Amino acid sequence: MAGRISGTDSSSSSSYSFDPVDPVDSVYLAASTASSLKDLAYQSKKAVIEMVNQNPKALEFASEDLRNDKDVVLAAMTQSVWALQYASAELKRDREVVLEAVQQNGLALV
Repeated sequence: MAGRISGTDSSSSSSYSFDPVDPVDSVYLAASTASSLKDLAYQSKKAVIEMVNQNPKALEFASEDLRNDKDVVLAAMTQSVWALQYASAELKRDREVVLEAVQQNGLALV
């Protein structure tokens, strides 16, 4: 497979393989060397949108700037309206975001 990188983790003798072009694989690679999940590629809008499309709870770990990004928050909310709880205070007051939440579930603002 062109572009894939493979190897063995010397600390655990387990093998790995990832594609550095794949945003999810890139995030996992960064996570393996980062001291904290919050320090990682959660700063990358594209990577975060990819993650919240798979698991809207990932928004909880996104940077403050990305929790204040309407595209990121709306992407998370398409998976679960409850992702709104991780949005910035400013977006929780945004008309478009609030209308989307109420359209998905009238109890979203309770």
